[in-house]
Amino acid sequence: MTIEVLPQELLDQVIPHLDAASLLRFSRALPKLNFIANSLFRVGTLLNKTLGTLWPTLSFFYRFPAVPPNKQTELFEALSALSVILTRYNCLAQLEYIDGSTIIAILPYLPRRISIRVPDGLRDDIILQMAELGKQAESLVWNTIDTKLQRDDSLNQLQQSLVLLNPRRITNLPLSLYGILEHLQSLTTLAIPYIKGVACPASSFLLMPALRTVMFEALDEHGRRAMIQILPISRITTVKFRVVDVGKLPNERELLAEIGFLDNIREWNKRVC
Repeated sequence: MTIEVLPQELLDQVIPHLDAASLLRFSRALPKLNFIANSLFRVGTLLNKTLGTLWPTLSFFYRFPAVPPNKQTELFEALSALSVILTRYNCLAQLEYIDGSTIIAILPYLPRRISIRVPDGLRDDIILQMAELGKQAESLVWNTIDTKLQRDDSLNQLQQSLVLLNPRRITNLPLSLYGILEHLQSLTTLAIPYIKGVACPASSFLLMPALRTVMFEALDEHGRRAMIQILPISRITTVKFRVVDVGKLPNERELLAEIGFLDNIREWNKRVC
C-alpha cells in the first residue's frame, strides 16, 4: 500500500504531529492534501509570515501585519480557510500584546481554540465576542488585575461571557472576577497575583473539579492559613510561586512540606500515597 491510498482517517492522525515544514512537504506530496499546503502558502504570503508562525500554532506577537485595504478581503478569506484546518486538527491561535481593536477585527477569522493576552483593562468587549463566536479559551492572561468596569451591567456581561468561555488556564484574574471562579468548571491552571489587603480566593478551589495547578505571586498570613486548610483536601496537585529564588519562601516551603507537597525545584507536587 502506498501513502497515496491511505484513508483520510489515518492521514488525520499523522497531520497533528507534523511540524510546519514537514506538513508542507507532506501535503504537497498528496493531491488530496494540497489544500493544506495552498492555505499555508497563501496566508504566509499575504502576511509575510514564516511557516513556523502558522502551524501548529497561528501566532501573532506585538502586532498584526499591515495589509493594504485592497487585500483585506482576500486576507480574511485566506485566514478563515487556514483556521478551518487548524480547528480540524485541534490547533490554536496565540495573540500576545495585540491591540484591542485588532483583536476584535480578526477574531471571527481565527480557529476555535485561542490563547490570548488581554490588552489593558478588563476588555469585556473581547471576552463577549469570543463567547458569542463560540471560541474555546485555552489561556487568558490579563495585564490589569484591579481595573473596575464603570457599569454594573458591563461587569455582569463580562462574568457571564467568561463562564460561557470556560477557559482552561487563567493568569492574573482581575479582582472583580474572583466571584465566578467556582463556575469555571474546565479551569486546570490558575495564577493569582498578590494584592495587599485582598484575600486569596482559596475557598473556591474546592468547587473547581478540574483545577490541578495554582501559582501564587506571594501569600500573606491569611493566604498561608487558607493554603494549609484548603490544599490538602482539594484536587490541586501542583503549587508554584512566581519568584526566581525559591529560597526566599521559607514559610511557604515549610507549610507545603507539612501538608504533603514535595519540593521539586520550582514547584511543589502533592505526595502520592
